Amino acid sequence: MFQRILIPLDGSPRAELVLPQVAFLWKRKPTEVVLVHSVSAHGPANGGYDAAPSLVHKREVAHSYLQGVARRCMEAGANVTTRVLEGSPSGAILDAASREGATMIAMTTHGRTGILRWLLGSVADKIIRASDVPVFLIRPVHLTGLSAWEPKTSGELPFRRILIATDGSPASMAVVDPAMQFAGHFGSEIVALHVWDSFVPAGAPLLGMEAGVTPPEEAPLPSEDEATAQVARQLGPSGLKVTRVTKYGEPAVEILDHSLKNGISLIALSIHDRWKFSRWMTGSVPERVLRSAGVPLLVVRGTSNPALVSRHA
Repeated sequence: MFQRILIPLDGSPRAELVLPQVAFLWKRKPTEVVLVHSVSAHGPANGGYDAAPSLVHKREVAHSYLQGVARRCMEAGANVTTRVLEGSPSGAILDAASREGATMIAMTTHGRTGILRWLLGSVADKIIRASDVPVFLIRPVHLTGLSAWEPKTSGELPFRRILIATDGSPASMAVVDPAMQFAGHFGSEIVALHVWDSFVPAGAPLLGMEAGVTPPEEAPLPSEDEATAQVARQLGPSGLKVTRVTKYGEPAVEILDHSLKNGISLIALSIHDRWKFSRWMTGSVPERVLRSAGVPLLVVRGTSNPALVSRHA
């Protein structure tokens, strides 16, 4: 997963906050880093109403910027390539990831909790929904209390405990192997968390479960929960420490609450292709976790069927 990491940058210090975290990886194993910046022929200069700079000028500025960042990364021991892209950021980045043979996309989101802009058309959101490779996300702010946020400063994060959110479905298991690779490089403990949904509309199956599954009166003991047992079995050969946790409640709330109260430093979860955009916008579990988590995330699509998600949405 870490052989070739594509990092989208937009010229802002916030976007560069992901670099120290990727540095953690390239210092541990041979990793190629591809820095990309997207330019477009459209749009006014400096956010005003003046004539837009030419595309040639934009490319020159982007190239100079990427070269400067690349020099800093190479001084830190990275093997770096730079690419100036053209077009809408999300589509250009996804195309570049495919063309460059990227094995992971690592990026900073620009959203904060409660700000719908992060959901409505942001680059990060579109890439998460369409990427065929794992996406590692760092937020530019971090949670310092139940509702207190402050700007994140650059620096390497110790990924000591990684939470894998599972619902027992095959799609949710897609994140286990990427999370295992991540944990292996950091010596992380894995927390496998399954939350039985306490609210299921009449006639609807459990989130991620097959139709006909009935929620229990209360969550079973972790040792009796097949959802977390699957994760433990898959991680068994790795030798990583695995803690199994089973809860009963609203899944997104329990995932976020457990993360906050138990020193989780990375949440790993899958996005199911069957969740159409309308559901994504109206409260699915991944959407709520992605919008509100105060720690970095590792996101994997449950399947790679390109017919179900537009790469250029």
